[in-house]
Amino acid sequence: MLVSRPHLRQQAEALRAFSTPDMSLYYYYLNIGGNRKDVTAIYQLAEILYNYQAVQFHDIVYDESENALAVYMTVYVRPWFALYRENKFVFFTLIELEDRVNEDCKVVKLIKVQRDYLDRSPTFSIIPFAGWIYNSIWLRVIVGHMIVLISRAFRACVCIPS
Repeated sequence: MLVSRPHLRQQAEALRAFSTPDMSLYYYYLNIGGNRKDVTAIYQLAEILYNYQAVQFHDIVYDESENALAVYMTVYVRPWFALYRENKFVFFTLIELEDRVNEDCKVVKLIKVQRDYLDRSPTFSIIPFAGWIYNSIWLRVIVGHMIVLISRAFRACVCIPS
């Protein structure tokens, strides 16, 4: 739904064309089950808040036995509340498909369930300055090692066996 930076009406049309009426969306912060109109509302609100810029696909895999599509991608956004600074969300999406017969009597695959798994929390990623720290792998490694050292020191002081 993000590939060509669609307008809100185009998003709704794409969802009508490519998803089942009882589509479900499972996202980092929310679950919307069984109603394409609700999923459309979420997509449109996300467009308004996050100002989608582009999508870069890293890998797409179709599993015929499960009738599912796995997509690994990066979505670039410029949210107004992050002062229009470009941010990227790296995530993996699992799309469960359902075969339906269209008006031309052809079998088409429609989106039944979309499950998004984000690499990092979108909220922390877009906060000015804090997002830069949060997204820094180098800083995350240092913080992780600091926590390990503190934990080991505490364990040694309290005589907890390792």
